[in-house]
Amino acid sequence: MKEGILKFFEKIYKKPVETSITEIGKGLKGTRDIFVKSPEQKEIAEIGGEFGLFFDKVIKNVLVETWTDLSGITAKQIMKKPKLVNQNTSIKTIANILKGNEEIVFVMDNKTLIGEIAEYDLVKQLVPANKMVKEIGLLGTFDKSYFGKTAKDVMRKQVTIVTPSTPIEKIAYLINNNDLIAIAVVKQRKIVGVIHTRDLMRFIK
Repeated sequence: MKEGILKFFEKIYKKPVETSITEIGKGLKGTRDIFVKSPEQKEIAEIGGEFGLFFDKVIKNVLVETWTDLSGITAKQIMKKPKLVNQNTSIKTIANILKGNEEIVFVMDNKTLIGEIAEYDLVKQLVPANKMVKEIGLLGTFDKSYFGKTAKDVMRKQVTIVTPSTPIEKIAYLINNNDLIAIAVVKQRKIVGVIHTRDLMRFIK
């Protein structure tokens, strides 16, 4: 059945679909999964399966674009081991981790990436409560994460990702446009690395 779908799309595009069911990951859940038509779009195949909440249209467009004048250096060559924490990890534990060499931790629900926490996400814990009020008419509301006790409470759910095949030029573009300090590297729905802004500094000439 799945192989039949691939052949169907090969006829439409008049050339072989340059991917495989293994590369895609979880398998094909519908025709929307069949869009990997060229080597330039390998990043999308590497992610695998449905994209979920942490994969938005802008990132997808960047990863499938064909860019010229690239260095040939990819995320796989420079990524570091990511620091992962369980969603129930206390913010005190996370603060201790971030006091070291880590700038960011990624929050997991079992083996699923659900969020990220950077140093600036915890700084608000030091702000006096009366300064955290956001005025809405006559009523004041609090930032719920201010009262957070665990990683799940304070994490940011929008995670910008790339894959091992993503060129460093695209990584730099995403980091710059989203004001990131680090970016997650994902393969087959699993986080396999992290690239910090400082990791790109040696390529600036």
